[in-house]
Amino acid sequence: MVRCKKRYPRPGIGTQKEDGERPGVPGARLRRTEKVTASPKVRPEGSAVAVRAQRRTRQEHQEEKRRRILEAARRVFTREGYDRASMNDIAVEAGVSKPTLYVYFEHKEALFAALIADLKKELPECGSFELDPHEDVRETLVEYASALLWKITRPEHISVVRMVIAASEAFPEIGRMTYAAGPQIGIERLASYLKGQTERGTLAIDDPEFAALQLLSMTQAAHLRQMLFAVIDRPPVDEIRRHAERTVELFLKLYRVEAR
Repeated sequence: MVRCKKRYPRPGIGTQKEDGERPGVPGARLRRTEKVTASPKVRPEGSAVAVRAQRRTRQEHQEEKRRRILEAARRVFTREGYDRASMNDIAVEAGVSKPTLYVYFEHKEALFAALIADLKKELPECGSFELDPHEDVRETLVEYASALLWKITRPEHISVVRMVIAASEAFPEIGRMTYAAGPQIGIERLASYLKGQTERGTLAIDDPEFAALQLLSMTQAAHLRQMLFAVIDRPPVDEIRRHAERTVELFLKLYRVEAR
């Protein structure tokens, strides 16, 4: 009986397997001649959108918390006054921890300054009171005085004024900042209008800024002072209108050309 030897192909000779292994060398991979380049990693578009949305949500959350702290600070400062109010009181009122509060504001002075800066938009002189140079002077000034007096007698405005006055002794820069952002703007705008009417020949005013101070003082003095001292409540609209008319009539007796 003749036994047949089992023949094994020599390395490198014979057919190659489709999977790239060398014949006779199990697991060995053939060296490929073509250059294989790695595909660039592409971040799915949805992932970038999600990151932006998450960042926006975090920012909105921080802004909302800052707003909550400022609103709480306003209530505490109004209720307790600047000197008696504490950061602990404000943290409790806002529903945040003291460490969180100090992340947003490092001390009470910074918090109060931020509150006043935030409340500047409520100052009436920053509002859009129209002073149309082409309309009748008397009617324009009456509308202006009425709108101004109605706005400064709001309880919210009275509270802001009281807070600023209370803090200005210790922090005069807060008082100066508030005055510059509110009353000073009102004086300048009204003075500019009065100067324009003088140039038109409707009024005869040598010092427009002083005349503006006169009109604003007469408009505000009685009601604002009494409300600051809690003597009276906010006057009704019709009373404010009558006061504005009388104030403007007295003012025009001094400066209107026809009356001279």
